[in-house]
Parts: sequence; C-alpha cells; structure tokens
Amino acid sequence: MAGTRTARLIAALVMLPLVAVAVLIAVGVQRDQTARTAAELSARLDEALMRPVVRRGPGLVVLPLRNATGQNDLDYLADGLATALRQQLAAFADLTIIGDESSRAVAEHDLDAETVARLLDVDHVLAGAIRGSGEALSIELELTRLDDEVHVLWAERWSSATSGLPLTTRAITMRVGRSMLPAEALATVRSSLPEAPSDLALNDYLHGKYLIDRYNRDEVLEGLRFLARAREAAPDFEQAIWASIAGHQRMTWIDASLAQEHEARTNDIIDEYLSRHRETALARRLRALRASNDDRPLEALQEFQQAVQLDPGSFGFDRGYILDLCKAGYLTRCLEQAQGLAREDPVSAASHTALATVYQLLGDSERMLAHGALAQRFGGDLGDYFEGEALLARGEYKAAVKALKAGLTAVGVANEWVPAYVAGLADPARADDAVAAMRRVDDASAEWLDLFYAELAALGQLDLAFEMTATLIDERYRTWDLYAWGPAMYAYRNDPRFIEVTRNIGLLDVWQTLAPPDACAGTSPEPFCAAIPPPVEAVGEGQL
Repeated sequence: MAGTRTARLIAALVMLPLVAVAVLIAVGVQRDQTARTAAELSARLDEALMRPVVRRGPGLVVLPLRNATGQNDLDYLADGLATALRQQLAAFADLTIIGDESSRAVAEHDLDAETVARLLDVDHVLAGAIRGSGEALSIELELTRLDDEVHVLWAERWSSATSGLPLTTRAITMRVGRSMLPAEALATVRSSLPEAPSDLALNDYLHGKYLIDRYNRDEVLEGLRFLARAREAAPDFEQAIWASIAGHQRMTWIDASLAQEHEARTNDIIDEYLSRHRETALARRLRALRASNDDRPLEALQEFQQAVQLDPGSFGFDRGYILDLCKAGYLTRCLEQAQGLAREDPVSAASHTALATVYQLLGDSERMLAHGALAQRFGGDLGDYFEGEALLARGEYKAAVKALKAGLTAVGVANEWVPAYVAGLADPARADDAVAAMRRVDDASAEWLDLFYAELAALGQLDLAFEMTATLIDERYRTWDLYAWGPAMYAYRNDPRFIEVTRNIGLLDVWQTLAPPDACAGTSPEPFCAAIPPPVEAVGEGQL
C-alpha cells in the first residue's frame, strides 16, 4: 500500500482522541513492576530513536499540576498552568522542553521523579499542585535535578488569585530559568518573553485549551466559546488564536455536518489576524497553513521556514510541516524534523506515527514497524496498519490482509477492498479483481475516490491511476498529497504524465527554487529526476 494513504491517515490520527494513552507503561502492571516496565520502555525508545541524542541543553518535563483544591471545575487550571509554563519555557532556546502529550501521559502513573526523568531522557522535573480556590489560589512547585543522585533544587509556593495568573506564570518561568541556565541566557529571554495577556484572557485560554484537547464534540464547542472570549479580551493573544484554529479544525473531523461552518470560522480568524499583522511569526505560519490547504507548496514551505526563523522557540516541531516536507520530496529534512518531534514528545502516539510514516516513505520497514508499535503502545490506532505494511514488504500476504484490515478499521476507513488488493499485489493476473473491489467502494461512497490512485499505481494500473489523478486535480483536491515516494510508486513517478502533473501544480517550481528533493539524491536517481530543472540559485536543502 502506498505512502500517501498513510500520510492521510496520520492526519486523521492527529485529530482523533488519544484516550488510550494510559497504556503507555503497561496495561495492568502492578506498582512494584513500574520501574522495570519504565526501564524496558526507555530501552525501546533508546533503540527506536537512536539515543543518546544531542539535546540543545538541559532537558525539563513540566508535569500537569495536581488539583488539590477539592473543586473538579478547576481541573482545567491545574492542567492549563502546566501548559502555559511549557509554552513560556520554550522561549529559552538552550532548554529542551518535553511536549504536552508525553508530559500528560507519564502523569497518568504514580512515578517518582527519577523514573520520569529516565523514561523521558531529561535531567530536570517540575511537579506540583494547586490548592485553595480561584480567588485565593496557591501554586506549589518542586524542581528536581537528576544526575548521579536526585537533588531537590527548590520547593516553593506562589499565592495568586486567578486574576494574577499572567504575572505568576511569568515569575515561575524566570525562577525555573535561573535554576537551569546561566545569567546571560536569562537576560536575553527576559526581553523576548511575550507580554502577558489580561487575566481574563489567560484564564479563558487555559479553560478553552483544556476542553478542545478532550476531543469530545460538546466540550470542544464549549472550549471554542472560551477561546473566542480570550481573543476578544486580547486580540493579539497568539496561543489563543492558534488554539481556536485547532479547535475549529478538530470540529470538522468530529462532526462532518459542521465542517463547512468551522472551515469558514477558521478563515475568519486568519483574515482578522492578518488584517492587523503581516510579518510576525504567527502571520507567516497562518499564511503557510492557508497556502498548504490551497495547494501552493512553494509559498507554504517558504512562509513556514520564515516563521521558524523569526521565532524558533514558539512552534517547535510542527507535524503538518513535517508531512509537507515529506510530500515535497525533502526526505532527509523531513526525517530530521520527525526525529526531533519524537525526542521532544517521546511518549506520544502522534510523534511515533509521524516517524513510522517517514520511514515507510524511505523504505525502512524495520524502523517503520518499531515506531508503529510504539505509537500503538501510546494509544495510537495505526500499529496494525504499519505491521500490515511491513508484512506486505516481506511478501507475507495472508498475514498482511488481517493486519491491514484491523488497522483501517481502527481509524474508521473502509477495508473490504483489502483482500482483493493484496491478492492483486501477490498475483498481477488478479489486478482486475482488485480494481473492481475498489470501484465498489467508490460506488458506495464517492469520497473514497481520492484514496485509490496510489493503490492503482502499485498494481500497475497506470492509466487508471493517472485518470484518477486528473480527476483529483480538476476537483481542486490538495494535489500536493499526490506524492508517495516508496518503491511501489516507481513506475508512476517515471511515467511522462507524472512530470506533467508535477509541472502543472507548480512543484517543479518548488524544486527549482529550493533545490531538487533528496528523493532524487540517491546513487541511481530515478528517470523523472532528470526532468527537475536545476536550482535558480545555489540554495541547499539544509537551508530550506
């Protein structure tokens, strides 16, 4: 099965709830087994991520705060304060901050600081709790450093009503920074920390972000109302703007009947921000998002690259950008970005699904399978799918059918065509039966039409594959998704019609401007690579 289907499925995974994250250590493991299990998992991460890795500097995980107020309606605040601290600490370029998903995942278990640090490969752990009430809140935090021994660097309490949270989170950020970095690094960051939003805006943002991350329809809608109120109170509050866009995009997946409405709201938010700002990092990121959705690959890559250069600490590793790099053929850069994502969020289904996808594109079945298994372990849905891909690569067709069907079922994708498709791969004489099975799916639901051009190409049905490609382009489908770089697509890529498609949608211009993709950098370049014009300037891929 071709890589483009996986790229589309990973997009679905990013939007699906990671409700099974609690299996990350081991389902049913007793507490006295926790340390052993964590060590085993850490060893698997070491092998899959090729650790030890070079970090930017000290590594820190900020665990979600415990809600010790006795008020369940303040759960959002306990989780949200940790999120806000991670975002602010990301301004320290010399720190490696573990991402939200991994931080939340390890907090599901009663692990001590040493076990958490070993599991996530960090040397500092920030943990604590909130107590009191919204108007008389106390935030208790403990920063622990781990080297040969465990050192509690400090344990302190901040008192703050919710109305004082902006200044309190800023104070905590600087306190952590003073404990982990030299004074000269702090001076630079102090001046670059964004201005704190108003109390109401921050509180509404934390509440809204907490709700949209739960992926429940009603909670996401409620979260979007909080985020709209945060944007109204602070129109330039960038985190609230980006979270609002994420929430509206999430709703297009949760409730297809509302997709058009939420796409329109996304565009309204982008338009409103761009009407006031043109050259901020967020403006460039929003333009990159729009260009990517409108299938303008050159603009999307250039805008996102400029956004990262303007504000390298704000966005970290972006999954959408990683996939766009892959689809545009910059496989080395794509792999580096995906590895960086998994190092900063190592206990995350989405991180390892991204890496598994990249390794599939690179034809590395062993690592694809390793990361697919880790994604499944962390609550993802595509482990069976990646196992099926590995079985296909080994020619184990019967087992591949079972695994692929299970993987597609897990993400709600029709799978009745899989047996005929695999039979067609195993025996070219049965390719017509595979095509007929795919047509039956198309007849039942035309929306699946876009999923089969790559499978048709893999079956050697190139005329049908290009007929479908032309249909997708005519319907203004995101044609940037039409690139699957795995070996099964060799014949498709080297058909003259592929060159014409590439030229018509502007991807040849991308390669001419940013240098040819490293999908063409092998010792025996594919024939279609010869059609790529040389770069206008000597722009290396590493500069992308």
